[in-house]
Amino acid sequence: MEGRECDGPLLRHKFIGVAADPDVSPRDRSLVRCSRAAVLTTLAAMSTARGTFNIVMTPGTAEMEGAVSRFDFTKTFLGDLEATGMGVMLSCGNPQVGEAGYVAIETVRGRIGEREGGFALQQLGRMHRGSQTLHYEVVPGSGCGAFDGIVGTFHLTIEEDGTHRYELAYEL
Repeated sequence: MEGRECDGPLLRHKFIGVAADPDVSPRDRSLVRCSRAAVLTTLAAMSTARGTFNIVMTPGTAEMEGAVSRFDFTKTFLGDLEATGMGVMLSCGNPQVGEAGYVAIETVRGRIGEREGGFALQQLGRMHRGSQTLHYEVVPGSGCGAFDGIVGTFHLTIEEDGTHRYELAYEL
């Protein structure tokens, strides 16, 4: 284990409880404490962009002999992130009865304040037995222009009226 192993905002929960684990050596516990301090410092340095986005989805040709649905989509981001995006979503299952999953990847091009450039987002969504989960994050290594080196997470909320709200927590 190295101290840099948990650096960065996406891994902030990786070592919770490790310092108390009797199977972890004192040296490794020390590295965990140092790493957790680095993560907390990183989290304090993160920036946040908030706003709304509009999405237009277009059904595409089904994949894998019709078992997987494909959708192409475009987005317009408003608020702190002024941008356009486009992507592809693949889904499977039966969302009408609440049992399904999807993956999506999209590229985003625009600006936050004076920074202009682009990055990619990846999504993994799941519906099962009445609950939903969504993992949505910046693709590492995808940043370009003033977003070179960007990492972060994207939180989505859909309001009752259909408004899509986002919160992008990011570090450059």
